[in-house]
Amino acid sequence: MSEYQNCDLFRVVDISNYRQLFVDNMVVARMENCVKTLHPFEKVTNQPIIFPEYEWEKLGCQGQIIYDKANKRFKCWYLTHCLKQGDDFSIPGICYAESEDDVNWRKPKLGLFDWNGDDTNFVYRATPNMVEVFGAVIAREDETEKEYRYRAMMFRCGASDEYTEKMYGYYTAHSADGIHWKVSPEPAISKLRDDPEMSDAFSFMYDSLRNRYICFVKKQRLCPDGIGDQGFVKRIRGISFSDDFIHWSKPQTMLVPDDVDEPDVNLYNVGGFVYEGQYLGLLEIYHSGLEGPKARTTDLQLISSRDGETWWRAGNRKTILSTGQKEDWDCGGVYTWGNQIIHGPDGKLWYYYIGTSYHHLPIELGYFPEDRKFRGIGLAKLRRDGFVSIDAGEAGGIVLTKRLKFKGSKLYINADVARTGYIKAELYNVKHKSPHPLEEPLGTKLDKVIPEFALENCIAVSENSVDTIIRWKGDPSLSQYEEKLIAIKFHIKNASLYSFRIN
Repeated sequence: MSEYQNCDLFRVVDISNYRQLFVDNMVVARMENCVKTLHPFEKVTNQPIIFPEYEWEKLGCQGQIIYDKANKRFKCWYLTHCLKQGDDFSIPGICYAESEDDVNWRKPKLGLFDWNGDDTNFVYRATPNMVEVFGAVIAREDETEKEYRYRAMMFRCGASDEYTEKMYGYYTAHSADGIHWKVSPEPAISKLRDDPEMSDAFSFMYDSLRNRYICFVKKQRLCPDGIGDQGFVKRIRGISFSDDFIHWSKPQTMLVPDDVDEPDVNLYNVGGFVYEGQYLGLLEIYHSGLEGPKARTTDLQLISSRDGETWWRAGNRKTILSTGQKEDWDCGGVYTWGNQIIHGPDGKLWYYYIGTSYHHLPIELGYFPEDRKFRGIGLAKLRRDGFVSIDAGEAGGIVLTKRLKFKGSKLYINADVARTGYIKAELYNVKHKSPHPLEEPLGTKLDKVIPEFALENCIAVSENSVDTIIRWKGDPSLSQYEEKLIAIKFHIKNASLYSFRIN
């Protein structure tokens, strides 16, 4: 214990309600002989689950899928657009699809908009000579106003010479059934009024932890060292908040490319969500240069926050969802479109993403003449809590938590243990003696081990499970220490620890 007696444990973390992940170091005081590993999503198939089938979908399908618990269905709203007979400009629209099992999808004809005389599954069509794009859709289970059962946001601006800054912005929309939509007449976030740097690609989420809405804003900013398709101008991320879905704060800077990134990196869009009491998201990394294997492609990285306002690049900026191989349908880029994590019926985390077979800039520019125009919606999965693990090898390692406040009687872990490995734990009391009045937080240190939870009494965990109990001889209960603060020291050998909780 001596090497930990001077370890700083000043932060008290309340773990009563959520599983504790290792995306950041909120609960970690110290690691010894361990490493953190980011785990990429695994794509389910090499084919999209929603793809162009009708004439009006020719330019592809890109959108968001949610699971509506009230109706027990997967529901999808997706953008598609194609030249209509006699039109000079493709008019985008939002189509609807649904499925009870995520395998058999249907695109119901709704009788709202026709296409050259044929009925379609459009739920919204843009005004001619306008660009109107839904950025995300949410369905709150606790919604009390029926007409706001479904909420969405839309980007709107004029096209070509019809462009006007007065119209440019993000508009709110709502619907009682997800089919018939009402769009706000004025932008909720305006380029002219709120942010001259704002641009098109955006998404939004409902923050269930603080009962508010968060909009992730695309911004353009001059970066003197920038290279790529916009030269010195780079795409960065902004953020805005609303308590009522009507009045929004002026967008503030959220994330920017920095010296750790390659010079051509742009931050194109964000899809954020609440997960186990914290905020996570997937960040679109657009490689805007014309050289190298990633030229003009987009992949995804993990980001995290503890308050929804200050965000960090996580997982050592490694790719969590990559583009496909050269001949794959999603070889040109993968995008979030505001999709949320869904807890799948198979116990895994499901994430729907947009994939394209072409590079970001159009074929018409002549850079990638071999590109084919195709985009669809794919599905990728991840182990529950499986974003980042703490790993140790044959030599073994130790993870010490900060001071923990909890309610419950048993310690559960999510871990993958090799045949030759194990995970054990021991629990400590902590003591506090301030070294100096100005350094009050630094006075918390490990005290003695709690005898019934000592390492020698721990029964090793040696299995792969997302929720297994760590036990000690005599099966003592943790509930007797609920009013106290403890620290947990995990001993890991040939194993990966993804999360822990006290029930």
